[in-house]
Amino acid sequence: MDDIAQDPTSSTPAERAARGRAIWDRYCTQYGGYTAVEDVIADLLHFADADVTDGAGTVLRRAQAHYFAERPDSMPQHPAADPEPPLFDEHGNYTPSPGTEYPFAVSDIARATARLLGQGWSAESGYWGVSGAIAGPYTAEFEFVVDYQGDLTLTYTPYEADGFPELPELPDGVKECGEGVYLELASAADGLDNLAERSAAAIRTVTGYDPADFDFESSASRQHHVDTGRYLRKGEAEQA
Repeated sequence: MDDIAQDPTSSTPAERAARGRAIWDRYCTQYGGYTAVEDVIADLLHFADADVTDGAGTVLRRAQAHYFAERPDSMPQHPAADPEPPLFDEHGNYTPSPGTEYPFAVSDIARATARLLGQGWSAESGYWGVSGAIAGPYTAEFEFVVDYQGDLTLTYTPYEADGFPELPELPDGVKECGEGVYLELASAADGLDNLAERSAAAIRTVTGYDPADFDFESSASRQHHVDTGRYLRKGEAEQA
């Protein structure tokens, strides 16, 4: 190792490190053991400013070139990451990669909402994912669409048998519209979870939904759902 440290022609990472160790040992002996490697480097840069043509900046650029040229000899190589695709095409038009501008579809909101509503609720995607439909313990279904004004809208047709509240007190940010309700000022930037939570709150309010009111377990209620699209409320099976 000492022989390597004395050889100024050596240039592998191990040989460079040995020479650096020799310099470091002498520096610590001279100036004490509380110094850091960056102290040595800073001192050499100040020396370069005083004694080397073009100063420390030139020395730094050369040292960096040597370091990265020699480093692969001992460091594992990792494949370079794929460059980020350009956001604009050669004509200056905004062209984000598919799935980056809108990371989820309207149908994803419907499915996430059904999960939040829990047992007895399910969702289906519309064509191309631009809509989604939720079915629950009621005859009515809720379709998620974006209307002509760009609002995320939950459309539905109420049925008398469902017993929806006549004047539901809608949550903040949920407004009535001709075919249902919509989420005021909602956008994809709000995130999938937030939009699903707001949608679930809207459906609970519109329907007056309480899972404790329904019979999801009995064979009679399950068959009634197959026949009519509606689960029985608790106690209805005994009355039937």
